[in-house]
Amino acid sequence: MTENIYIKSYEFGYKNLSTGIAYNELINYLDAQGLKPTGDFEKYFHSWFYFNFYAPFIYIQLRSLRNAYVADETNLLPHDNVKAILTGEAQKEYLSYLTLQQAKKDASNALKLSRIAIYISIGVAFVQIVLQIIDMVMDKNSFCLWRAF
Repeated sequence: MTENIYIKSYEFGYKNLSTGIAYNELINYLDAQGLKPTGDFEKYFHSWFYFNFYAPFIYIQLRSLRNAYVADETNLLPHDNVKAILTGEAQKEYLSYLTLQQAKKDASNALKLSRIAIYISIGVAFVQIVLQIIDMVMDKNSFCLWRAF
């Protein structure tokens, strides 16, 4: 997977914050993106959805599965078409992710600009050295073109 299924889920939930999304809608969206969860991962993802998307009156019963607590599938299936909204904590995580991505872009741009500035300063230093050499050579001939004016 080149894209993170959780980030895509947050993104979809954030875009639909006012209306909410159902689990089945998210699965269809992820399937269209080529990120549909399958197998055992789908069970964990199903639980993850209900921990990160809030729907009133949905009771989540936890059970232990491979040393992790997950929601009981039998409790969740009837609610897969119920609209749920991104929880505050999940929104905060998604916005932190977006901020981090922007910071990475900004840092990359700053690095590019600093390299350009270094190259320019090296170029200016080189031009100054060349002009100094020319000036010394011209002084020996006691003729300096730019001092003549």
